[in-house]
Amino acid sequence: MKSANQRKIAALHYNQHIDKQRSIIWTGVGLTVLLLVLIFYIFKNYKNKQRINRIISQENLMLAEQKLEVQNHVFQLLSVVESARDFVAYSKNEPVFSYINNAGKKLLHVTENENQGYNYSDIFDPGTLEFINTAMKISELNGFSSGEVTVKLNDGSSIPLLLSIVCHRNEAGKIDQFSMIGQEISNLKNYQEKIMLQNILLQKVNRELDRFVYSISHDLRAPLISVVGVLEILENEFYAEDADFQLYLSMLRSGLINTDDIIKNILSYSLNSRESVK
Repeated sequence: MKSANQRKIAALHYNQHIDKQRSIIWTGVGLTVLLLVLIFYIFKNYKNKQRINRIISQENLMLAEQKLEVQNHVFQLLSVVESARDFVAYSKNEPVFSYINNAGKKLLHVTENENQGYNYSDIFDPGTLEFINTAMKISELNGFSSGEVTVKLNDGSSIPLLLSIVCHRNEAGKIDQFSMIGQEISNLKNYQEKIMLQNILLQKVNRELDRFVYSISHDLRAPLISVVGVLEILENEFYAEDADFQLYLSMLRSGLINTDDIIKNILSYSLNSRESVK
């Protein structure tokens, strides 16, 4: 009886041992599978991370190249603007210039301001400021506006400028900035004044020439008509029956009439050249 109980107890212990071993084995298998899954996940993330890092590196390289290209482009544009002889400036939609090229500073006697903008009121007189405000409103509608202004400088002198204003908009269609280009037209104004004076002088000369032609024509025609009248008297009264003398008088009268016609044509040409074409 005792032996049977001992066998049962031994079998029970054996079964418990087997169950324990199975539990340990399955636990080990589960941990192994979990470890493998974790290793696979880590490996996959590592690969993805490497791929993402490569993509980021490529994108950074492309951005750096694009940035360098933009910087070179901006540098070239600035070089062109700085080499220009005209006043070039732009502002961020406010009455302060963010940039003025060297030619503009020299032309308008603008002093350097460290880390500051250039206020319109420090550069332009009230009349020019009024024009700029109006031109900006026009450029907001048309994109461009230009006109002639006279800029008074700090030393009391003034210069005429042909000022052009361009309105720039961003991708959203809102006004981003204004750019201005001012060309000094002092020489052009001098040429215009010279041409106006020459035109006035030419008109005066033409009037004097008209009076001269009319006076000469009248003074020349009067004696010719008198001589023709005398010839007619000689032909009709004194030498009416003298055929030879009649021929000479007729030839003389014909020459005088031709001369009178030439004088009348000169007078007509002078008068018609002053009239408009109809």
